[in-house]
Amino acid sequence: MSDSKGLDAKITTLLKFFDEVNSITFTGESYFIPKNEETILGKYGIPFEPLGESLQIQIKKFFSPTLVKYAPILNSEIKPDDINNEFLVVDAVKKTIIKVTRNSELSIFGNKDTNLLLYIRNILAYYRLYNFLKDKEFGDYHNDADNQIVIYSSAKGIYRITYETIPTIEQIEDISAKVDEMIKYANPLEIRPFFKSAIFTITNSIGIIPINKILEKSLEITLEARRDYDLVLKKFDFETFKNSLYKEKERYFTNIREIISKIFGQAVGIPVSISAAVFATYKVSDDTLMLLLVMLSFMIYVFFYVKIQLIYKKDIKEIENDFNNDFSIIISLSGLPPEIVQKEKQKIENKISSTIKMLHYLISTVIFLGILVGLYILYEIAISETFCFIRTIMDSF
Repeated sequence: MSDSKGLDAKITTLLKFFDEVNSITFTGESYFIPKNEETILGKYGIPFEPLGESLQIQIKKFFSPTLVKYAPILNSEIKPDDINNEFLVVDAVKKTIIKVTRNSELSIFGNKDTNLLLYIRNILAYYRLYNFLKDKEFGDYHNDADNQIVIYSSAKGIYRITYETIPTIEQIEDISAKVDEMIKYANPLEIRPFFKSAIFTITNSIGIIPINKILEKSLEITLEARRDYDLVLKKFDFETFKNSLYKEKERYFTNIREIISKIFGQAVGIPVSISAAVFATYKVSDDTLMLLLVMLSFMIYVFFYVKIQLIYKKDIKEIENDFNNDFSIIISLSGLPPEIVQKEKQKIENKISSTIKMLHYLISTVIFLGILVGLYILYEIAISETFCFIRTIMDSF
């Protein structure tokens, strides 16, 4: 606790010096002030070294043994091992000091520089990921001569993760949360093979990927690894499930074919019924009562035929509802590529649609023919009644 208080006191002292001095510049790898402001350095006990007409402020020596990094060259100052230690980031020009703890917690002193805070968070996230990937528990070989981390995946083979000696750090958005999420998820030993495989997939099977690309695609990598791991937990084998998908499709096809067979079985009776009605009409064309009975019988047949077809249509609709529910579950849980599921789904949708259209055509045809037959019988009745009327008149004479 006393060390922390002593460090905070030094930070306060340096900030007072920043406020009092007139001009601070950063050149090369150090901060400088004009030589005529030497007395201010003495006042606050800050070490310095004369260099020509300027004085080099020895801020790192002032805070020793605490590590100090200069903000203008931060990406080259911070090293992978530094993130496990407490250190300070100093921007003397903007009068900002940020303390970074061993747990990567940040405290800002002086002027609030949100851009610098974001930059530090992202550098720390970058090196946390770098340290995780090159760790022997994850990476198989660290080729520091070529700036490569070599990974071996039993499913995908060998690929390489490249990195820069002085990294290019994202300064637009905070990447720390998604990096921590990715590391947290990939940390368990049983998940690491899936994580390695997911990284290889993101490389588009090229076998080499920059670490910045992993940062950019961290969410996709995590989701891919989770999906593959969950499929194994659920004992879903990709090919087995794909075969199950095809069997499910055939089951729906079988149900639809059975209904189509029934529909055509009913359709065969249409010409027979019409022929019987016409023949009966011809035989009893002079008996109005029998003609009315023939017409009534045919209308009842048409009614029942339409009723049966509507029942078949209802059965098709139930199959369609079951199919939509089942395929929604398949799409959400199977992990199969959407294009495969969608292709099989489209085949069943087309089959259902064509069956319903055929039902509509048959029902419309039967109703139309029923009307024609009814009109024909009414026509025969009219002729029969006319002949009877004429015969009655002639008999009266």
